[in-house]
Parts: sequence; C-alpha cells; structure tokens
Amino acid sequence: MPVSKRSRNKLILAAALALLIIAIFSLQNFPDFVEKYYAQGLHPYIATALQWFYGIFPFSVGDIVYAAIIVLAIIVAVKLVGYVFSGQGKAAARLLLKGLIGLEFFILLFYIFWGMNYFRAPAAKRLHLTDTCYSDSALTELTSIMIDSANSLRAGLSTSDFQRSDSKIMQTSAQTVRAFRAEGFASYYPEIKKSLFSALMNYTGTSGYYNPLTAEAQLNYKMPVFLKPFTACHEMAHQMGFAAEDEANFAGFVIGISSKDKLLRYSSYYLGAAECLNSLRRLDSVTYNTFRNRISPMAMHDYRIDQQYWMKYQGQISSATGLFFDKYLKANNQPEGLRRYNLMIKLLLGWYRKNGLLRSPCLSPSNPSLSPRQE
Repeated sequence: MPVSKRSRNKLILAAALALLIIAIFSLQNFPDFVEKYYAQGLHPYIATALQWFYGIFPFSVGDIVYAAIIVLAIIVAVKLVGYVFSGQGKAAARLLLKGLIGLEFFILLFYIFWGMNYFRAPAAKRLHLTDTCYSDSALTELTSIMIDSANSLRAGLSTSDFQRSDSKIMQTSAQTVRAFRAEGFASYYPEIKKSLFSALMNYTGTSGYYNPLTAEAQLNYKMPVFLKPFTACHEMAHQMGFAAEDEANFAGFVIGISSKDKLLRYSSYYLGAAECLNSLRRLDSVTYNTFRNRISPMAMHDYRIDQQYWMKYQGQISSATGLFFDKYLKANNQPEGLRRYNLMIKLLLGWYRKNGLLRSPCLSPSNPSLSPRQE
C-alpha cells in the first residue's frame, strides 16, 4: 500500500522525535553534564521566563492546560474507536500517528522545560552533605528535635493563625522562598497558586503538584490549614529544580523552618516529625510508641484532623493514582518509587550535622554493632 508524502513526512517526524527522546533519556547517565549545561545553564533561563510570564496570571494556567490535554485525549480516543468500528483503517492509522507525535512533543517539552532535573546528581552531593547515613541514635535524636520543635510552635499558635486566608499563606510562603539564601537553593519568581482541581486532588490524596509546562506550583487549598504552608514550600522547591520528592521535601522543610512565621515553621516541623516517626516505626515499634506519646495534645489533635481529612476521600481513585505516581517516579530516575518521600531523613541528618545541630555522628560500618542503617 503506497504511503502519501504527508504521511511519510509525519513518520519521519515521529522517528526524529523518538530519537531526541532517547538522546535525552541517555543523559541520566551523565549527571555532571546535566548539572553544568542544563541545571546551571539552560534551565535557569527557561524557569525565569516561564515563572515570570505565567506569574502574570492570578489563576492556574497549568490546570487549564492539563484539562485541555485530557479533553483532547478523550476526543482522540472516541474518534479512534469510531474509526476502528466503522472499518476506517487508514483514518485510524493517521489519527494514531498524530497522537503519537503529540505525545512525543509533550514528553520533549516536559524534559526540556524541567524534567531533566531528575537526571542531576543527588542533592546530598550538590549540597555537600557528606554525613547522610544514620544509626538508631541519630534517628531518635532527630525525631526528638522535630517533635519538641513542633510541640513548642503549636503551643504558640492562636485561633487566628488557623483562620489565616489562603492568599496570606501563599504570600508568606513565597516570600520565605524568595528570601532564603543558601548554596543550591536559587529561586527566580517563586509563587504558589490554588489549584482549580483541589476537589479532585482530595480523592487522589494529593496536597499539591508542580506543572513543568508552565512552571506553576499548585496548592490543594481545601486541605487543613496547617498542611498548606509546608506544601507550598515543597512545590516551590520543585520550581527551584529539586525534582526528586525526597529532595523537594527536604528543601521545603529547610526553607520553611527558616521563616519567622510561626505557622509556616510549625507546618514544616509537623511534616518533619511525621517523616521521622514513619521511619522510626519501621525500625523499632517500642521507640516509635515512646516518641508518639511525646506529641503534645494540640499537635496530636492536628494529626487526627489530618488523618480524618484524607481518610474521607480514600478509595479506588487514590489507590490508582498512587500506583501511577509510583511508576512515574521509578521511570524518572527514582527507583524507590513512593518510598522516595521517606528518604528525606538522610538529607536532614546530613544538613543537621553539617550545621552542627546533631550530636550523633555518621558511624563507621567497621563496628558491626553500631553500623549505620540504610533506608
């Protein structure tokens, strides 16, 4: 069957785009090259332009872009089914080819605009955090710091803090990100926006997300107020080039606790305490229960609100979304999948040791009884 010139050109385009995608994926084997020429070279210009332009809009343009993509995909799927059942094989093939080219363009834009940050060297290396291993004593010491800090800050919060408007929370978080000064934490036009999909995000168990096509950080504004400040910092950490989830959690935490705003600091330590307790529970249930009992009644009240809120929306959608996101992380140089979120503990230990805030050393594996645990 002869192929028309137009179809042949589209096949050539699809093949060329596929080769470009393969070339980009091969760069994950060259993190130093990615760091020098992309993370420190091309990406800052892209991020600055995108964040400046889309920051003009008071609403989430990225949400609209994603909605349009979903609608378009549904239209294409319906047309394709119609062509197949009506015996229009040529039309179905042409549509599939167009869909393939569209998907390839989407993948290329994703990685060129932001996704190549997944191929960078780990944050521990970039930030010179050499002592990232941990022992039982280091984890318990860090957990103690997190819980005591969260308890203290929670006691200083008033009712008005929990009635703070979303605009104020987002403004405070963005100002904190903008003011934070540390090597490896460069920001351009940091901003967080309320997601138009917040109601749907509840059912997927999502507190926020980052749109690489528009460089917009999105917040689920319907969740409990004390979760919003840290989530905002986490999503803006993605704007800064922290692609991996444990690294964005770590960056969001470090930025959050630097703030003078008590609600933002509490939100960050609340997350830090939760992450430490999750790690501790897997290692030692007795010690976990001891530390859990140290949580103040007010902080525990927030924990119950947190749990009850998300449990209302648990179901098949959240399970399917979790499976999808787990595969997405593994496909993007994060083989631990969703467990990647808990790896922030190692980064926190390295950061606290580097700044002289942790007494427990990074122990040498030469002593079997004191060898550091690996996640």
